[in-house]
Amino acid sequence: MQVNTKTHTDISVTDNSTDVTVYAPDPQIRQNYDAFVKYIRDLELKMRGYDTNEDTGPKPIASYRTAGKTNEDTDRDVLKDLTGNGHNIVLKNFGFTPGSGYEDGALVFDGVDDYGICENFPILTREQGYTLVAKRIYFEKKESSCFLSNRTGDIPNNNAFNMELTIRSSYGTRSFSVITQNVLSYPDLLTYQTTKQFNDTMITTKEQNEIGTNTVYLGTLGKSLEYIFNGAFYALDIYDRTLEGEELQTALNNIEK
Repeated sequence: MQVNTKTHTDISVTDNSTDVTVYAPDPQIRQNYDAFVKYIRDLELKMRGYDTNEDTGPKPIASYRTAGKTNEDTDRDVLKDLTGNGHNIVLKNFGFTPGSGYEDGALVFDGVDDYGICENFPILTREQGYTLVAKRIYFEKKESSCFLSNRTGDIPNNNAFNMELTIRSSYGTRSFSVITQNVLSYPDLLTYQTTKQFNDTMITTKEQNEIGTNTVYLGTLGKSLEYIFNGAFYALDIYDRTLEGEELQTALNNIEK
C-alpha cells in the first residue's frame, strides 16, 4: 500500500491493483462543515430549552432540560447532558405513561420507584465547591424523599451532597445538613444549593462526608427506593464550584431559559 499526501490534501491509496482516491477537505471546507454541525447541534439543544449561544456567566459541567421530550421518543429513557460533556442521566422504572413520564414539558416521578442515574459524573467535593440549580415541584408530602444525591450505592458516608433530603428522624426533616421544614415549605419551582447555602438558608454544619463520587441520582437517595421523589422535574444545571453574588443570580436566570 502506498499513501501519498499532496499539498492540497489529496490522498491516493493503492492496494492490490485497486486504486481509491479520497479527497480530504481543505481547511476552509472543514471549517464550514464544523460550523454546520455546531449549528444543527445548537438548534437541537435550543429546542430542548437550552440556549448554547449564551456566552455570559458561569458554565455548568452538566445541564438537563425536559422541554420537548415525549413518551414516544426513541431516547425517552435518557436525559441528555446538554453541555456536550456526556454526563447523561439514564431513567429507571418509568412507565412513560401519565403519572410516570413526560407531561406538559416536565418529567413526572411517581413517588414509588422512578429515578435517574449517571455513573460517569465528575467527582465533586465540598472542599472544591459546587452549585446545584433546578426547577421542580412536589406533588406529595413524604416522610422520606430526596431530589438529588451524589452517592455510591447505599454507602451513607460516601457522598458530597444530598439536595432536599427529607428523612424520618428525631431531628426533623433536612436538606443537605441543614435542619429545615419539610421541602414542601419551598413551593417555588426554582431551587438551588451551594456548599454554603440552601436557597436562603446558610449551611453552618458539616454533617455530610466530603468524599465525592462519580455517581449522581436524580429523584432518590442512592439506590434506596424509600426516598423516591414525587413531583415534576423541568431543569437542572450543575457547576463545579460555589457560585455567589452576580454569578449565582446569572445561574438562576439561566435555568429559566
